[in-house]
Amino acid sequence: MEASTDAAFNVIMSRVENELKANGYDKAHAQSFRDEYNAAKEERRSGLLKKAREYF
Repeated sequence: MEASTDAAFNVIMSRVENELKANGYDKAHAQSFRDEYNAAKEERRSGLLKKAREYF
C-alpha cells in the first residue's frame, strides 16, 4: 500500500514540478510538499508502531 501511495504522490509531484518549471519557477518551491508528505508518513508509521508495542 505504501509503495502505491508513494508512486501516486510522485506522479503528482512530477506534474507540479513540471508546471513550476514551465511557468518559470524553480521546482524547489515544491519541496515543502515533499517534506510535509514524508513527515506525515513518518508520523503515521510511528503511531502504528506505538500501537503495536502496546499490545506486546
